[in-house]
Amino acid sequence: MSDPPSGSLVPATFQTPHGKDAISPKQFLQFLNCLISESLGDDANLTHDKTSWVVMISGLSEQVYGYFPYFTPATRGTSNERITLTHVSLDVLDQVSRKIKSVYHGEEDLVKKLFVRLLGLCISAESWLEASNDGLLDHSDPSTIYAKATNILVYVMCQILGSPFRNETSAATQRGLAHGLLWASLDLVHGNLAYLLLVAGLRSPLQIS
Repeated sequence: MSDPPSGSLVPATFQTPHGKDAISPKQFLQFLNCLISESLGDDANLTHDKTSWVVMISGLSEQVYGYFPYFTPATRGTSNERITLTHVSLDVLDQVSRKIKSVYHGEEDLVKKLFVRLLGLCISAESWLEASNDGLLDHSDPSTIYAKATNILVYVMCQILGSPFRNETSAATQRGLAHGLLWASLDLVHGNLAYLLLVAGLRSPLQIS
Protein backbone atom coordinates (compact mmCIF):
# COMPACT_ATOMS: atom_id res chain seq x y z
CA MET A 1 0.00 0.00 0.00
CA SER A 2 1.46 3.30 -1.02
CA ASP A 3 0.84 6.83 0.15
CA PRO A 4 -2.16 8.73 -1.18
CA PRO A 5 -1.50 10.11 -4.68
CA SER A 6 0.92 13.04 -4.79
CA GLY A 7 2.78 11.81 -1.74
CA SER A 8 1.79 13.60 1.44
CA LEU A 9 -0.31 16.19 -0.37
CA VAL A 10 -4.03 16.22 0.25
CA PRO A 11 -6.73 17.29 -2.22
CA ALA A 12 -7.28 21.00 -2.63
CA THR A 13 -10.80 20.37 -1.38
CA PHE A 14 -9.31 19.68 2.05
CA GLN A 15 -7.02 22.69 1.91
CA THR A 16 -9.50 25.33 0.74
CA PRO A 17 -12.95 23.71 0.76
CA HIS A 18 -14.70 26.90 -0.33
CA GLY A 19 -11.79 28.70 -1.95
CA LYS A 20 -10.85 29.31 -5.53
CA ASP A 21 -8.44 26.34 -5.53
CA ALA A 22 -11.03 23.82 -4.35
CA ILE A 23 -11.67 20.96 -6.76
CA SER A 24 -15.14 20.09 -7.99
CA PRO A 25 -17.10 17.13 -6.61
CA LYS A 26 -16.51 15.32 -9.91
CA GLN A 27 -12.75 15.85 -9.66
CA PHE A 28 -12.77 14.78 -6.02
CA LEU A 29 -14.64 11.59 -6.90
CA GLN A 30 -12.02 10.86 -9.56
CA PHE A 31 -9.31 11.43 -6.95
CA LEU A 32 -10.93 8.94 -4.55
CA ASN A 33 -11.33 6.30 -7.25
CA CYS A 34 -7.67 6.78 -8.17
CA LEU A 35 -6.75 6.50 -4.50
CA ILE A 36 -8.51 3.14 -4.21
CA SER A 37 -7.01 1.69 -7.37
CA GLU A 38 -3.45 2.98 -7.00
CA SER A 39 -2.80 3.26 -3.27
CA LEU A 40 -5.21 0.81 -1.63
CA GLY A 41 -5.24 -2.03 -4.14
CA ASP A 42 -3.97 -5.52 -3.41
CA ASP A 43 -0.86 -4.92 -5.50
CA ALA A 44 0.09 -1.61 -3.85
CA ASN A 45 3.19 -1.45 -1.66
CA LEU A 46 2.85 -1.14 2.11
CA THR A 47 3.43 2.35 3.45
CA HIS A 48 4.91 3.30 6.81
CA ASP A 49 3.74 6.91 6.54
CA LYS A 50 0.32 7.14 8.18
CA THR A 51 0.29 10.95 8.41
CA SER A 52 -1.23 11.38 4.95
CA TRP A 53 -3.89 8.79 5.70
CA VAL A 54 -4.79 10.51 8.97
CA VAL A 55 -5.24 13.78 7.07
CA MET A 56 -7.31 11.95 4.48
CA ILE A 57 -9.65 10.39 7.05
CA SER A 58 -9.98 13.69 8.89
CA GLY A 59 -10.86 15.49 5.65
CA LEU A 60 -13.45 12.88 4.66
CA SER A 61 -14.98 13.10 8.13
CA GLU A 62 -15.29 16.87 7.94
CA GLN A 63 -16.43 17.26 4.35
CA VAL A 64 -18.29 14.09 3.38
CA TYR A 65 -19.61 12.00 6.28
CA GLY A 66 -21.10 14.93 8.15
CA TYR A 67 -23.16 16.26 5.23
CA PHE A 68 -25.31 13.38 4.06
CA PRO A 69 -28.92 14.64 3.79
CA TYR A 70 -31.99 13.17 5.45
CA PHE A 71 -34.44 11.62 3.03
CA THR A 72 -37.26 13.83 1.81
CA PRO A 73 -39.21 13.76 -1.45
CA ALA A 74 -37.20 16.81 -2.50
CA THR A 75 -33.80 15.19 -1.91
CA ARG A 76 -34.64 11.86 -3.57
CA GLY A 77 -33.75 13.02 -7.06
CA THR A 78 -31.23 15.74 -6.23
CA SER A 79 -28.64 13.90 -4.13
CA ASN A 80 -27.21 11.44 -6.65
CA GLU A 81 -23.73 12.99 -6.62
CA ARG A 82 -23.65 13.11 -2.82
CA ILE A 83 -24.77 9.47 -2.62
CA THR A 84 -22.00 8.27 -4.93
CA LEU A 85 -19.38 10.41 -3.20
CA THR A 86 -20.41 9.05 0.20
CA HIS A 87 -20.25 5.45 -1.02
CA VAL A 88 -16.77 5.84 -2.50
CA SER A 89 -15.41 7.76 0.48
CA LEU A 90 -16.68 4.98 2.77
CA ASP A 91 -14.86 2.48 0.57
CA VAL A 92 -11.65 4.46 1.12
CA LEU A 93 -12.20 4.50 4.88
CA ASP A 94 -12.92 0.78 4.96
CA GLN A 95 -9.75 -0.06 3.03
CA VAL A 96 -7.54 2.22 5.12
CA SER A 97 -8.99 0.93 8.39
CA ARG A 98 -8.39 -2.69 7.44
CA LYS A 99 -5.00 -2.35 5.76
CA ILE A 100 -3.24 0.18 7.99
CA LYS A 101 -3.69 -1.36 11.42
CA SER A 102 -2.00 1.47 13.31
CA VAL A 103 -3.80 4.36 11.64
CA TYR A 104 -5.87 5.12 14.77
CA HIS A 105 -3.13 4.52 17.33
CA GLY A 106 -2.48 7.69 19.31
CA GLU A 107 -4.99 9.65 17.20
CA GLU A 108 -7.57 10.52 19.84
CA ASP A 109 -8.85 13.65 18.09
CA LEU A 110 -9.24 11.78 14.81
CA VAL A 111 -11.10 8.91 16.45
CA LYS A 112 -13.51 11.27 18.22
CA LYS A 113 -14.17 13.23 15.05
CA LEU A 114 -14.64 10.10 12.95
CA PHE A 115 -16.95 8.48 15.50
CA VAL A 116 -19.23 11.52 15.70
CA ARG A 117 -19.35 11.99 11.92
CA LEU A 118 -19.99 8.32 11.18
CA LEU A 119 -22.68 8.13 13.84
CA GLY A 120 -24.37 11.15 12.31
CA LEU A 121 -24.08 9.57 8.87
CA CYS A 122 -25.70 6.38 10.15
CA ILE A 123 -28.61 8.36 11.57
CA SER A 124 -29.26 10.30 8.37
CA ALA A 125 -28.63 7.27 6.11
CA GLU A 126 -31.23 5.28 8.05
CA SER A 127 -33.90 7.56 6.63
CA TRP A 128 -33.00 6.29 3.13
CA LEU A 129 -33.55 2.58 3.89
CA GLU A 130 -36.88 2.53 2.09
CA ALA A 131 -35.58 4.51 -0.88
CA SER A 132 -33.95 1.56 -2.64
CA ASN A 133 -34.22 0.99 -6.37
CA ASP A 134 -33.40 -2.44 -7.76
CA GLY A 135 -32.16 -0.85 -10.97
CA LEU A 136 -29.44 1.18 -9.26
CA LEU A 137 -25.79 0.21 -9.08
CA ASP A 138 -24.35 -0.14 -5.57
CA HIS A 139 -22.65 3.27 -5.55
CA SER A 140 -25.90 4.90 -6.65
CA ASP A 141 -28.15 3.14 -4.12
CA PRO A 142 -28.75 5.28 -1.01
CA SER A 143 -30.38 2.43 0.91
CA THR A 144 -27.07 0.55 1.27
CA ILE A 145 -25.13 3.43 2.84
CA TYR A 146 -26.58 2.73 6.30
CA ALA A 147 -25.26 -0.83 6.44
CA LYS A 148 -21.88 0.18 5.03
CA ALA A 149 -21.45 3.05 7.50
CA THR A 150 -22.55 1.03 10.54
CA ASN A 151 -20.28 -1.89 9.63
CA ILE A 152 -17.28 0.43 9.32
CA LEU A 153 -18.12 2.20 12.59
CA VAL A 154 -18.28 -1.13 14.43
CA TYR A 155 -15.02 -2.27 12.84
CA VAL A 156 -13.21 0.93 13.83
CA MET A 157 -14.35 0.58 17.43
CA CYS A 158 -13.27 -3.06 17.49
CA GLN A 159 -9.87 -2.00 16.16
CA ILE A 160 -9.48 0.54 18.93
CA LEU A 161 -10.52 -1.91 21.63
CA GLY A 162 -8.39 -4.76 20.30
CA SER A 163 -5.28 -2.91 19.15
CA PRO A 164 -1.98 -4.30 20.50
CA PHE A 165 0.20 -1.90 22.47
CA ARG A 166 3.70 -2.09 23.85
CA ASN A 167 2.62 -0.98 27.31
CA GLU A 168 -0.49 -1.18 29.44
CA THR A 169 -0.78 2.60 29.75
CA SER A 170 -1.32 3.01 26.00
CA ALA A 171 -3.77 0.12 25.96
CA ALA A 172 -5.75 1.60 28.86
CA THR A 173 -5.85 5.00 27.15
CA GLN A 174 -7.22 3.48 23.95
CA ARG A 175 -9.80 1.41 25.81
CA GLY A 176 -10.83 4.46 27.80
CA LEU A 177 -11.35 6.40 24.58
CA ALA A 178 -13.57 3.69 23.09
CA HIS A 179 -15.56 3.23 26.29
CA GLY A 180 -16.05 6.98 26.62
CA LEU A 181 -17.45 7.26 23.10
CA LEU A 182 -19.78 4.31 23.59
CA TRP A 183 -21.09 5.61 26.92
CA ALA A 184 -21.63 9.06 25.44
CA SER A 185 -23.70 7.46 22.66
CA LEU A 186 -25.79 5.54 25.18
CA ASP A 187 -26.36 8.73 27.18
CA LEU A 188 -27.51 10.46 24.00
CA VAL A 189 -29.95 7.66 23.19
CA HIS A 190 -31.29 7.63 26.74
CA GLY A 191 -31.68 11.40 26.68
CA ASN A 192 -33.68 11.26 23.45
CA LEU A 193 -35.87 8.48 24.84
CA ALA A 194 -36.53 10.42 28.03
CA TYR A 195 -37.47 13.48 25.96
CA LEU A 196 -39.90 11.48 23.81
CA LEU A 197 -41.52 9.98 26.90
CA LEU A 198 -41.85 13.45 28.40
CA VAL A 199 -43.47 14.80 25.24
CA ALA A 200 -45.87 11.84 25.19
CA GLY A 201 -46.86 12.57 28.78
CA LEU A 202 -45.37 9.33 30.05
CA ARG A 203 -42.94 8.68 32.85
CA SER A 204 -39.57 7.15 32.17
CA PRO A 205 -39.43 3.44 33.09
CA LEU A 206 -36.53 4.30 35.41
CA GLN A 207 -38.88 6.48 37.47
CA ILE A 208 -41.58 3.89 37.93
CA SER A 209 -41.81 2.77 41.53
